[in-house]
Amino acid sequence: MIPLDEKLIKLDQLLYFWQQLKIYFNAKVDKVEGKGLSTNDYTTDEKTKLSGIETGANKTVVEASLTSTSDTNALAASQGKALKAEIEALTDSMGELGYGDMMKATYDANNDGVVDDASKLGGQLPAYYAKATDIPTKVSKLENDAGYLTQHQDITGKLDTTGNASNTTVTFTSSSTRTNVATGDKLSIAFGKIAKYFGDLKSVAFTGNYNDLSNKPTIPTVTNDLTNALKIKYDDAYTHSTSAHAPVNAQENKIESITVNGVAQTITSKQISLTIPTTVASFPDAGNYALKTDLTNVYKYKGSKSKVSDLPTTGNVAGDVYNVIERGINYAWTGTEWDALGELFEIQTATNADIDAILAS
Repeated sequence: MIPLDEKLIKLDQLLYFWQQLKIYFNAKVDKVEGKGLSTNDYTTDEKTKLSGIETGANKTVVEASLTSTSDTNALAASQGKALKAEIEALTDSMGELGYGDMMKATYDANNDGVVDDASKLGGQLPAYYAKATDIPTKVSKLENDAGYLTQHQDITGKLDTTGNASNTTVTFTSSSTRTNVATGDKLSIAFGKIAKYFGDLKSVAFTGNYNDLSNKPTIPTVTNDLTNALKIKYDDAYTHSTSAHAPVNAQENKIESITVNGVAQTITSKQISLTIPTTVASFPDAGNYALKTDLTNVYKYKGSKSKVSDLPTTGNVAGDVYNVIERGINYAWTGTEWDALGELFEIQTATNADIDAILAS
């Protein structure tokens, strides 16, 4: 484990350290001239108790007698029960004196214990309304005044005039003559007209193949297939085209000049011969190029090995380099041994827990 004093402090941990310092500083007690630290005998419970007392509150005196004349003291619980009993006794006495329901004579004039006209519904007597037994519960009990169906009729397969006929089966006969479909045609008539048109079409209408045509004309494929008269006309047209439309200064295609790297080459007839170098040594400045044998002491990447012990011990050339996955670095062959091209080292950063440990020490 890396010692704490060798760990890297990141900005986040530095900020955390500063925040912890502020917490420590805010918790300190400032020194006041003439005063020192003393025992805190004033407890939190006492402070909470005093905080619950409202401003201007006074001590309450509890009275244990109903005959007290005080208008500030409180009545004891036992005396409160006694007061309740006195009130209930007084209420019973007033009931015996007839203080009860004084409006009864208004809403129950016949004194039958039921509010007058309470048996009426909406101002009507019950006989005004139909009984539940008077309401028909079957269609057969209704009066058929509009000619509705009174029994089941099978309408399976029926189609409205504006219905969907996508699944309708049509029986038809092909028309004898070709006539166009018209509005108002029945399906059997319309399909008969369409069948006539399809029946008169030849196979080429469906295949689109030229070979399915009948009475095909013979089309010449070469000039010799033309008649003598057509061949004469064709030759006359060619002669006229070459003599009438060729430019005055027209000439045969030929190479007039050619340069190689800025140097003009000699042209004989329509042919020119160029010598193209095929090796580096053929170039005029071949001496400026290095040979493979001139390249020594250079690194050449050979591949990867899982661990150092997998590096080959024979057949190596100085400069061969392998990546060793186990170590995460490259090794180069010096001619006698493998040399690590680098070094692994670990960087650890301080954590908040490390900072807490420092502050607590």
